[in-house]
Amino acid sequence: VVAQFDQLFDMQSACCTCLAELSYDYTNGQTIIERNGIYILAMLLFPENEDFLRLERFNHLQRTVFKTLRFLFSLNKKHDQYQYKRLFPVQIFELFVGIGNFRSDPNAYKEITNAWNSIHIDELIKIKVERLQSINPKQEPTRFIRDYGVYECLGSGAFGSVYRVAQRGSTTMYALKEIDNRSLGIDTDRSLGKMINEVNIIREELRHPNIVSYYQIFAENDKLYIKMELIAGSSLQDHLSLIKDTNQKMSEDNIWRVLIQLILALRYLHKEKGIVHRDLTANNIMLDDEYRVKISKYYISILDNKVYLENLNRS
Repeated sequence: VVAQFDQLFDMQSACCTCLAELSYDYTNGQTIIERNGIYILAMLLFPENEDFLRLERFNHLQRTVFKTLRFLFSLNKKHDQYQYKRLFPVQIFELFVGIGNFRSDPNAYKEITNAWNSIHIDELIKIKVERLQSINPKQEPTRFIRDYGVYECLGSGAFGSVYRVAQRGSTTMYALKEIDNRSLGIDTDRSLGKMINEVNIIREELRHPNIVSYYQIFAENDKLYIKMELIAGSSLQDHLSLIKDTNQKMSEDNIWRVLIQLILALRYLHKEKGIVHRDLTANNIMLDDEYRVKISKYYISILDNKVYLENLNRS
């Protein structure tokens, strides 16, 4: 039985090696991605049982899969990179990025393979069921909100929840904030209409590369919905926690990169738009893998009776 599995693993490894070589060409790499390659390759990382983890041929297959996925990641399309963030836990993703682009040496993928296999089998099953399926383009939405299919709950807070959604007939993902009107103290259609108008004004006025964009606001079934830019990355708080947990340091260049972007965004809000964000925390600052900054959650402050986000001209 082991010999049969070894033959299967060898054949799969050979196929992955061919795909990795093809990925040196941008067009070939994009074809692999468009044919659901990321999802299909990632399926091979998961063992059928714990015994697989002790098989060297399976470990070799995993290293080859990580290599192929990393080659595809190197093509640097942000939409596709978001899929890897959805698939891998934070520490695995950090190792994945740290490998570097187009590393052909198999030894470069040993550390991430060992880290992956150190995850408890029950947790791997959970990743397969939840994270892996979240990058499956054939995944069906769990429900619809108007014309938006809901694929995943990204988080919940005091005012409501945020979902990963796509408009019917499209694969482009957005974040959709759902807020219960009662949590905002809205008790009349007139109050709701006024609030929607205020948010629309801010939506039209705030245009900055370091401030999260949102595109639409609508009310339905006693809920307020805000369609926003889906940010691929993690919060500054999570990033700093990871650095601390792994005994690393944030380079001075990256510190300045983040600080300068924050200053430019805040200057835009304060000086050009007369708006102050009074809930600016590390949890509300998003970073991607290239340290691009996005300030988020200012929309919640607007809705919260202007407690946190106020127009300076009216203060």
